[in-house]
Amino acid sequence: MPTQRVLDPRHTESALESDQSQPSLLPSKVREFGFIPDFDDWLPGDLVLVSRLRRNLIERQVVKTQARLGHARVDAQWHHAAVYVGDRYLCEARPGGVRYRPVVESVDRNTLLRIRRNIDLTDSERFRVAIRTLMRLSQAYSYASVVGAFFRPLSPKRFVLSLSAHKRALICSQLFHDAYAEVTASILVDRLDRAVVPAELSATTRLDDVEVHWKHLG
Repeated sequence: MPTQRVLDPRHTESALESDQSQPSLLPSKVREFGFIPDFDDWLPGDLVLVSRLRRNLIERQVVKTQARLGHARVDAQWHHAAVYVGDRYLCEARPGGVRYRPVVESVDRNTLLRIRRNIDLTDSERFRVAIRTLMRLSQAYSYASVVGAFFRPLSPKRFVLSLSAHKRALICSQLFHDAYAEVTASILVDRLDRAVVPAELSATTRLDDVEVHWKHLG
């Protein structure tokens, strides 16, 4: 299994030269951390996987359930997914619906980030993936029922049935998967009878990891 390329807040020793972002415009947790991703590595339409070192109850349950479904620990650790839309912004599905927000809100000493993409896509296709996710901003998606499926102590079989019952609810990983499928007319996960979970987007060989770097804050 190839080694995952991850932006790990515990390993910043090879960070690049200073970033020109104005520290006063950044969240205090980012200023305290002192590093920011090198966004020159990122492209619109990229998948962004998120894993926190110190997780809340729901995040721990997502990781635990993905492991119980048979996903390797290295894939099950990714409990959230988002789509990079450019200009240092993410589009993501969270309780209450789809929204966009600055990437730096996910940057601190506690959060790992991993960027994945299909390197064969054209620039036009990448932008269309980003646009497809943003088109969902006006839709009142809520996936509280799907979070409930993760949270309840279900057997793997019952968990799959629960996700199948709510497959039209847009969870974070489904947002990227659906946009990608609409643009490319291809799928990343073969089973479409239920919602796609983050571990499946981590494990798929149809996406490649992007080499990513930290930058010192100016």
